[in-house]
Amino acid sequence: MLKPDKAAAPSIGIVLTCYKRPHLLTDQLQAIRRQSVPASEVVIWDNGSRADIASWPLHDNESVVRCSKNWGVWPRFLFAACLKTEYVAVFDDDTMPGHDWLSNCLDTIEGLPTFSLLGAVGVLFPDGTRANRGYVGWKNPMNEAVHADIVGHAWFCRRELLDWFVIDHDAGPTFGEDYTLSARARELGGVVACPPHPPNDLAKWGSLRGLELGSDEHALYRQPAEECKKTAVHEALRKRGWKVVTEVYGG
Repeated sequence: MLKPDKAAAPSIGIVLTCYKRPHLLTDQLQAIRRQSVPASEVVIWDNGSRADIASWPLHDNESVVRCSKNWGVWPRFLFAACLKTEYVAVFDDDTMPGHDWLSNCLDTIEGLPTFSLLGAVGVLFPDGTRANRGYVGWKNPMNEAVHADIVGHAWFCRRELLDWFVIDHDAGPTFGEDYTLSARARELGGVVACPPHPPNDLAKWGSLRGLELGSDEHALYRQPAEECKKTAVHEALRKRGWKVVTEVYGG
């Protein structure tokens, strides 16, 4: 169980991605604009979509980076690493945070080691295998922050962590970033965790419509071949010495 201290809100940079779900971007951008702790900078990465994002009315702290082809899931973290803010947050395109999500992340990460990493959903592998896994976060609400083996859907960390982010080219372009970043954070001495997702306080949640928006035809988890590749990434990390929560903290 994690019990962080509170601190004054620092600067936060955000990266959003637009590819196969451009129809969700306006709602997601509004969710970011409604945060009780405002973002200092918001980068919208048009990752090969056909949306005319450049014509949208953007706020002064919002900008668009456009690519003519899709580059997969990895470069968004490199964009985040280029920001000058103290903290960065990266969101999947189907993730709509509650308006206190960034505040919740700040409360949770304060007092944790420098290279700690938070996420809207946490996955736990009790016996070290991917086949046996459980969830915390919006998929399994809890009143306290808890450790996780990997986190995803919405990532939050101090920008320094991304200085150590390395793309796993063996994983492929469409997956593996959650494993790689989580493993790197723990390797550097950080805590990988999911902030509180109180059942009666949805404003603090990292994703409010995950079941609704994340199960369409674009969801990678619905593709058996992709799941097999994720298992390969998991096993490769284990062979390189990656330890799960039960091995690090016991339980």
